Amino acid sequence: MKLVFQSGPRSGQAIDLTIGQAFTIGREAADLVIDDPRVSRPHARILVGPQGEATIEDLNSTNGTVVNGRRIVGTSPLRNGDTLGIGNTKFSVGDPAVRSGQPTVVGGAEAAGGIRAQPNRSGLTTIRQGVASANRRAGIAVAVAAIVILVAVVAGGYYFLVGKPLSNEEVIARMKSSVVFILAQGPNSGTGSGWVIDSDKGLIVTNNHVIQQGRSFRVSADGITPRSATVLAASPCDDVAVLHVDDKAGLAAVKVGSQANLKQGDDVLALGFPGTASSETTLVVTPGAVSVVKTTYENDRDNDLASFPNVILSTAKINPGNSGGPLVDRSASVVGMNTRTNSRLDQNYSIGIDRIKEITGQLSAGRGIGWTGMGFVTPTAADLTAVGFPADATGLLIVSAVPGSEADIQRFGQYPSLLTAIDGRPIADNVDYCTAARTKQSGDTGDFTLLAIPPGATRAVEGTYTIHFR
Repeated sequence: MKLVFQSGPRSGQAIDLTIGQAFTIGREAADLVIDDPRVSRPHARILVGPQGEATIEDLNSTNGTVVNGRRIVGTSPLRNGDTLGIGNTKFSVGDPAVRSGQPTVVGGAEAAGGIRAQPNRSGLTTIRQGVASANRRAGIAVAVAAIVILVAVVAGGYYFLVGKPLSNEEVIARMKSSVVFILAQGPNSGTGSGWVIDSDKGLIVTNNHVIQQGRSFRVSADGITPRSATVLAASPCDDVAVLHVDDKAGLAAVKVGSQANLKQGDDVLALGFPGTASSETTLVVTPGAVSVVKTTYENDRDNDLASFPNVILSTAKINPGNSGGPLVDRSASVVGMNTRTNSRLDQNYSIGIDRIKEITGQLSAGRGIGWTGMGFVTPTAADLTAVGFPADATGLLIVSAVPGSEADIQRFGQYPSLLTAIDGRPIADNVDYCTAARTKQSGDTGDFTLLAIPPGATRAVEGTYTIHFR
């Protein structure tokens, strides 16, 4: 079975659909990536069965998937002769019509008119739409020939200039004194990873969600003894925090890279300490490839995630415990920080190093962004009833506060406390919190409305407190 383009300069060209293959279409990280704002990130999936029968499933796209002129709901059969619409791109199912002088192109080749299908080591195919003249195509051919000659001449000098790509073992050897295991201790202890951004000052970068439930912290690394750490500052809505250690012995700063040097398909490695609750652990590397160099992660209430302005999408698996660890290229330069994963779609998100560099200077100086020192979670009904709140109460459950912060002085997190509003704006989850607090800077104030059950109280009491952002 073939998927045949029926619109645009690639009209008549086809993509083979293989029996047993789940073929995804979307704006990012799909087998067929369509650079079209009307196409959702995961948009649709085609499954070809063992007898060649096919179905298409709409993956809850914004603008829908159209089969034979009708928008489908869920899954629909796909047969030879059917028409398919994804955003502004139209397809037919079946063999392409024979067109004089225009052969069918399957897989990767530059198409006329500037639409390009580019398979890469991630298995992605990208479509870019545009208009190109014959002169431009001729210029591309000349440029390609020149590049071929240039590569032949300077291939030997390349490694001299930039260095041979490192193996997994070589990356670990270079990074083992720079990537740390973090143990957050408190009523709800947790673990994660971090990386040394300044060894002279003892500064370590990690995810805010790694540290937000802790009151005290211990860090260690391969061959480096555990030591105490404190939180300097955080940006909860960027999910970035900076820790400080007094004992800097044995720690080495990472080499900080740039997203400008990344390309789709480049090798990357996720480093960290997954799947362990012990401070005696081993650094683990997980290889993958860049799917998207820079994109945004939009508000996602289903997963209680606020938006991120700059993330890298890759196939490098991020497992529990990897959060806060670095994403590095084959030169062992940090290009991002492991943060989130969507195992259903095999998508792994790392905060882009360019965004991290924008905010870590401020955090390293002890000035947070949208941060009061409180750590909180979006509770389940069971979480609420376990501490004495009604099951249908709405808000963020405060579980910790950085020692010395105003929230700590008020003893928030030491007894059941539910954040229900900021400056009169209702708060139900992290998306609401970031809508209210994302732009707050150190020294700004906010009116925090809490539902709390202080010691000795028989019922929840509501109060509003003016609190400084740290």
